[in-house]
Amino acid sequence: MPVILPDANPDGDTEETRRVFVEFMVGQERDFPYPPDDSWKGRMRALVEEYCDPDIVIRNVPVRSPGRDGYADFLVALGMAYPDGQTSFNLIAADGDTVASKWTFRATQQSAHFEHGAAGQKIEIDGMSFARVRGGKLVEYYSLADKLAWAKQLGIVDQSVEL
Repeated sequence: MPVILPDANPDGDTEETRRVFVEFMVGQERDFPYPPDDSWKGRMRALVEEYCDPDIVIRNVPVRSPGRDGYADFLVALGMAYPDGQTSFNLIAADGDTVASKWTFRATQQSAHFEHGAAGQKIEIDGMSFARVRGGKLVEYYSLADKLAWAKQLGIVDQSVEL
């Protein structure tokens, strides 16, 4: 089977792509878990509006509706379920309009998420994300998280399950 490579490097400014991605990712957890009221939800939605195109394409993230609003709803739900969430980025690489990252998410589940009740469990999940930036906004976001490890740590799936 032949290997298919892109014709050329992606369009766009590498430094701008990296800046937009980093500011958006850092901004998502800026308020967690404080303040304890719900004011952070409005700031999360404003952050998504500032950094995401209205028609952003979200891939491999369990959003319930497409575009920016669906992504904002997902991030608010994630913040409610894991208010102490902290993401460490092990790698961020940008080329033109595309950025790739490798990360670790650590948190404690405090309320229901992914159709499962609160487990009170601490989790540590590794993953990777890829994004495309156009005109200072994310237009596409793709995330790969170790969902099996996540489910095992929450006690949803038996520890002996392997894929």
